[in-house]
Amino acid sequence: MKLNIKNMVCSRCLKVLRQELEQLGINVSSIELGVLVIDETAGNHNEIMEKIESVLHTNKFEIIHSSEEVLVEKIKHFLLRKIEELPLDSTVNLSQTLSAEFNHEYKSLSKLFSHLENTTVEKYFINLKIEKVKQLI
Repeated sequence: MKLNIKNMVCSRCLKVLRQELEQLGINVSSIELGVLVIDETAGNHNEIMEKIESVLHTNKFEIIHSSEEVLVEKIKHFLLRKIEELPLDSTVNLSQTLSAEFNHEYKSLSKLFSHLENTTVEKYFINLKIEKVKQLI
């Protein structure tokens, strides 16, 4: 079963989530930022989901149900990966990069992002840059 997860931002998120789920006897097939794949061959689906939701809630994660939220999380993860590519190429236009990556017009991506996150893509990206600078200092 594949679950889209909101608020996963780093490798520690992956490690903690994997450890806590496996301690509960849930077999994690794979895990990456925003995506959890579990093997539910053994056990009751409802019981497994209750355990997963409990672990997610405890760690401030949540299951994403709509395709719009999935797209916004993918944008956030894309921007996180961009921040890791130092030095940042300041000649590359963020709107063009996102449009090309997600095969959508930037205007629609930006509107969706702003609606669901209550901030613009640009402000979110600036905040990521600020946090990266803090980390490097």
